[in-house]
Amino acid sequence: MQLVERHIITDQHKFYAELEALSFASKNLYNLANYHIRQHYFVTNEVVSYGKLDKLLQSGVDYKAFPGAFADGIQAVLVQPLRITPYKLGNARIHNYPLS
Repeated sequence: MQLVERHIITDQHKFYAELEALSFASKNLYNLANYHIRQHYFVTNEVVSYGKLDKLLQSGVDYKAFPGAFADGIQAVLVQPLRITPYKLGNARIHNYPLS
């Protein structure tokens, strides 16, 4: 079981503007990382490495808006499911595709 807290922040809350800006920057960073991953795959037919993606995103404004661990976490959410590991089963080649 996972315990969860829910905090409702309305536009009257003192942290609303800051949280709105952070969520906007997080969305932009996620979309930019996703764009780079897709473009690299379409050109090379390979998944971009985590290190290469990190280098591409480090100069961006949205990347600098967050502490390093948080920005790295957004990248990991995108890169980790794309790791497809093939393995052999008899004569057939089987791919372990992510379910989500």
